Amino acid sequence: MSAEENKALVRRLIEEVWNQGHLAVFDELYAPDFLFHDPGLPHVRTREEDKHWIAGILGAFPDFHITLDDVIAEGDQVVVRLTARGTNTGDIVAPRPHPATGKQVTITGIAIARIANGQFVEIWHQVDWLGMFQQLGLIPAPGQAG
Repeated sequence: MSAEENKALVRRLIEEVWNQGHLAVFDELYAPDFLFHDPGLPHVRTREEDKHWIAGILGAFPDFHITLDDVIAEGDQVVVRLTARGTNTGDIVAPRPHPATGKQVTITGIAIARIANGQFVEIWHQVDWLGMFQQLGLIPAPGQAG
């Protein structure tokens, strides 16, 4: 696939899976041996684990929406800089269960996707989870009483 086709695949993932919640598209877009890397996680996630995690995020933030601020492609990789927004109206299931807070969050992140044969085979992901949990009031922000 060309760099432009790879960028289009990333845009499709963001729009259809994340922004519209069409998890049925997930199996079409992700290779069976897909791996997801995030330094905030205890292990590398498989395709099914990542699908379950995305469903949990969308359940906790039904209005979750990702904006792609930058999309850069070279070879089989696409790099995105993103901003995500949502309102926590559903229970949070990970990393610890917590009832909905009703608070809005805005987080930023960067992801690198590797694509082969029209499917995602690997994603490296760096997102401001600390900032999200501070905005939700689950972790005190610097200078706040704990």
